[in-house]
Amino acid sequence: MTKNEKLGRILTSLTTVKSEHLGVLVSICNKLSAEGLSGDYVHDRLVELDREKFSMTEEESLFDWKGKVIIPATTKDFISRKKFIKGSKKVKFHGIWDNFMNWFLKGGGTVDEPADALELRYADLMQSSVDDPIIEELGGKTEVRTTLSQIHSLLLKQPQGKKEGVLLTNGYANIFYVKDLEGELRAVYVLWRGGGWGVNAVSVEYPDGWYAGDRVFSSILEA
Repeated sequence: MTKNEKLGRILTSLTTVKSEHLGVLVSICNKLSAEGLSGDYVHDRLVELDREKFSMTEEESLFDWKGKVIIPATTKDFISRKKFIKGSKKVKFHGIWDNFMNWFLKGGGTVDEPADALELRYADLMQSSVDDPIIEELGGKTEVRTTLSQIHSLLLKQPQGKKEGVLLTNGYANIFYVKDLEGELRAVYVLWRGGGWGVNAVSVEYPDGWYAGDRVFSSILEA
């Protein structure tokens, strides 16, 4: 996720900033007019405020479970590099970024074999979080895995970003945990921005984590 994307997400989340943080926010805004103030400074202070705002205590819930969606059965191999392409006529892609391309589309790309219909559960994050607590609450790395075929199936239901579907189209991330070409579990996310779907992936050890309001998909339900 680029710094501009992160900054936009942080600013969106601050529209509901808690009253006890307003003083910090006002201080940051005042410094915006200071001479020589760098964009990096503003970004870093907003990140700190956002993390404080959404910090999670042990007693608080991580997930707000929303529902379930059926992924239809498939009868053919799903070849990722033939489906996740910028010029696709079936899904409007805004961007397919480097990590995703390197980890999933390089060479022949990942291939998902035909599969029976299955059920995915999805929940919105109630607090900001890195991947480890999310994965743990979902049942561990062997349980949370989804596939690119399943992600693409959901994209086909909202190819133009319409709201009628389970994927968020408000700029927040839809997060899936998928094994890459080397068998490494990655956090794949899709988000609607700039008139199309953006697709990327990050390490599950990515330090910046995810925001309250992002949506997590899993093949099991731990509620």
